[in-house]
Amino acid sequence: MAFHQRLLISIASLYTVLTCQIAGAQQSVPISQAPKRADVIGSGSRPVSGAELPGLLIGNTTYDLWLTAPQGSDYRSGDVVQRYFRDRSIARSRNKGVTTDTRWWIEGNALCSEITRNGRACFVLYPFKGQLVACDVDWDDCPLLVRIVPGNPESY
Repeated sequence: MAFHQRLLISIASLYTVLTCQIAGAQQSVPISQAPKRADVIGSGSRPVSGAELPGLLIGNTTYDLWLTAPQGSDYRSGDVVQRYFRDRSIARSRNKGVTTDTRWWIEGNALCSEITRNGRACFVLYPFKGQLVACDVDWDDCPLLVRIVPGNPESY
């Protein structure tokens, strides 16, 4: 891995930590239920901006824990989806042993990706209680906890 890639990964990881601290979340607090968007915003949390998302995601992997899964979806509460953002348009996802490539993009401050049945899903990331939560732009809940790790540790 080239020096500039390691530097960018370090900066992205540091950004995540600093964002959580700036939001007043000095210590990580376990979150077991999907918080309401109003509670997240009411805590003083500001969304990760659309301009910052590529630097956090490209070349890195997210582990997305469903706190509350959408009705009618293939996901269940407690499912973890791994997504490696290999470039600015394709993320390789793994869920329940199945690996797929999906298209992703940014709309405003939202991270969007194509969904087979529904067309698209868009989420805004917020630092909240020392963690990152993803709030669906179409829901009042923030159903996902998101952890970003450098690189592609699962090598998929």
